[in-house]
Amino acid sequence: MTINPHFVELSEALTGVAGLSADLSREYEARLRAEGMGAALDRLLAAYVSLKAQGRLDSDSLEAHLFDDADLRDVAEQLIFLWYSSAIIGAPPVPNARPLLKFGKPEHHFRALMWDVIGAHPPALSGGYFGHWHYPPEN
Repeated sequence: MTINPHFVELSEALTGVAGLSADLSREYEARLRAEGMGAALDRLLAAYVSLKAQGRLDSDSLEAHLFDDADLRDVAEQLIFLWYSSAIIGAPPVPNARPLLKFGKPEHHFRALMWDVIGAHPPALSGGYFGHWHYPPEN
């Protein structure tokens, strides 16, 4: 699968993070499509491209046009959740059960945006010296 530049741009617009990984973007797009969200994702991308052509990529326009439609909102929320947590929210296995979180490759978890947001490293991947957790982050 080739890198879809519109998927990268849309991801950056929805997450508020510039410079997202193109390689990770390709994998995330493939994961959403594998979960049966391809048609909704195509509609979301078409809506984004239309807004871009109109020069209306401000947050109000994105919210009004991408989140008013329930199908677009669902896939947009999945995309945001995927970038921040590396998981896709799957349907519950039985009625009234909690939804399933579907994780991808381990490196997706380590590259999730949430770690930068909270200023921490993923559990089990510190690279710090013994006892480093006792002190506030240096960055």
